[in-house]
Amino acid sequence: MADRITEFLAMGGHGAFIWPAYIVAAVVLTGLLIVSIKNARNQERILKQLRAARRGAPTGAQSGARNSDDAR
Repeated sequence: MADRITEFLAMGGHGAFIWPAYIVAAVVLTGLLIVSIKNARNQERILKQLRAARRGAPTGAQSGARNSDDAR
């Protein structure tokens, strides 16, 4: 049984190249997932602010912009 596992991990002598490639791919995909989640949360926050502004309820960032527009 241990011989089969060792054979599998060696991948016919190419394991030294294949396993690092899998690790790099996993790191890149994990990074993309994290960036995508952060971007989605940011977009949801912006959407919430836009919806609040449309209803006429100024939020923190929106209230400063409205006051400067009113002064003109």
